Amino acid sequence: MKKCPYCNTLNPDDAEVCENCEKPLKGQMLALVCPNCGKVNALGARECSICHTKLSIIS
Repeated sequence: MKKCPYCNTLNPDDAEVCENCEKPLKGQMLALVCPNCGKVNALGARECSICHTKLSIIS
């Protein structure tokens, strides 16, 4: 998931603009946001450090 830096909305990994505010989601994904609890986890994490939901990067 990508978190919008403007409004903090969670967007799909492949989104180019925010679904809420429609501002561009530029640059690389620097972290993984847990789709279950919203915790920001380090890029490369395999599971959320809080709720242990499996995380993945969609290529």
